Amino acid sequence: MPLIECPDCHKKISEAAPTCPHCGRPMKGVHTTIEKTAKQLKVLLLACGAILALGLLMAFVGFSASSYGLVTTGVVVLILGLIGYCGTKIAIWWYHG
Repeated sequence: MPLIECPDCHKKISEAAPTCPHCGRPMKGVHTTIEKTAKQLKVLLLACGAILALGLLMAFVGFSASSYGLVTTGVVVLILGLIGYCGTKIAIWWYHG
């Protein structure tokens, strides 16, 4: 792999390096990848939040109508939404520090 010079610290680094290992400067192409990933994760977070709200609504409606099948379904949807929401938050932390 060819070496290039870091524009900030002027040390030689790999052309494939996402950041300079010496000074931490982001290199070309890193910002667009982070922005695309961040947008995808935000959409996923919004979808999981909507699923979470739907499960909560189903559980409350089922409880007030004494429909325990709807309560059970609402709780399952609520748990799935919560798992997805927490998983997405962990992915955001993992990829973006």
